[in-house]
Amino acid sequence: MKKLLIVAHPSYEHSHNIKELVEYIKHHAKNTDIHFLDPKGNFNIQKEQELITKYGTITFAFPMWWYSYPWTLTKWFDEVITPEFAYSFKGNLDGYKLRHKKFSYIVSAGSPSVVYAGHDSGNKHRVEEYFNGLDSLANLVSTAWNVTNHTESLDKYFIKPIVMHGASVGEAKPTEAAIEYINRIDSK
Repeated sequence: MKKLLIVAHPSYEHSHNIKELVEYIKHHAKNTDIHFLDPKGNFNIQKEQELITKYGTITFAFPMWWYSYPWTLTKWFDEVITPEFAYSFKGNLDGYKLRHKKFSYIVSAGSPSVVYAGHDSGNKHRVEEYFNGLDSLANLVSTAWNVTNHTESLDKYFIKPIVMHGASVGEAKPTEAAIEYINRIDSK
């Protein structure tokens, strides 16, 4: 099944780590198509929805932006992952066009990993804790638990994220992250 890497970087042309990661994946991944979100946040909602329904695995690549997603990705979630497309509260499965899809993300965090070592560290959280909403979103749209009353293992639909620490201090390793993506996501 084909994979889609959605790149959400507000200034991709000035990026170092996300850009290097994407370029490596572009030249070495065999099963991944790459889609860049408009950095100004202009989306054709229907085309975006049609695009993501064609793939079995959707991975988002983005820089950590004030302890969150860049605004363009938040806007994309708000406009594309909508009721009656990605989920429904009408009691049937008609609105679950993303059911059984897998999700993951690759994030570039500015500070080194020691700053995100947990509750005793400088930022008090691991990077992944800032993005818990994405695994909850994957759970909702992939399993339709609110309609089927059946939950499945989140591991089935949410692939452990890849974190590049130290982007602003030269410690990030985008090529290593790209190789990890190819081994854990592209090749499966």
